[in-house]
Amino acid sequence: MTIPKPVILLIENDEGDVFLFRRALAKQDFQGTVRVVATIPEAQRYLTHCGEFTNKEYYPCPDLIVADMNLRGHLGTDLLEWTRQQPDKAKIPFVFLSGSFLPMDRIKALELGANGFYVKTANIEQTAQNVTTILRMLEEK
Repeated sequence: MTIPKPVILLIENDEGDVFLFRRALAKQDFQGTVRVVATIPEAQRYLTHCGEFTNKEYYPCPDLIVADMNLRGHLGTDLLEWTRQQPDKAKIPFVFLSGSFLPMDRIKALELGANGFYVKTANIEQTAQNVTTILRMLEEK
């Protein structure tokens, strides 16, 4: 019996941050798949298998969602609220990895049901430490 590899959906519009996240995953020897989208509408299409995301084998339902807070005209909390209203997606762990240091962003995210809120850093060691904590949510799922 093969154990399915975990799938992370990363919602991030900065290529440098995508690179850093992937690098941190590699430091943790992550053996799963990361699918990346840059906007909330793309994430919603991915999660509902619409538009360019109809191939469910290539775009499987994620085991974990990691999102930035500020995304091209939308807030990550918009996607969090939407996700929590979808019966088949409501239980997916949802974590923010954001450049926002504002306490009110963290508070709002956690009140809406986020499983965690981590502040982005350019330090790979700190990012890897955050990713280690984030990956534990896959074990708890």
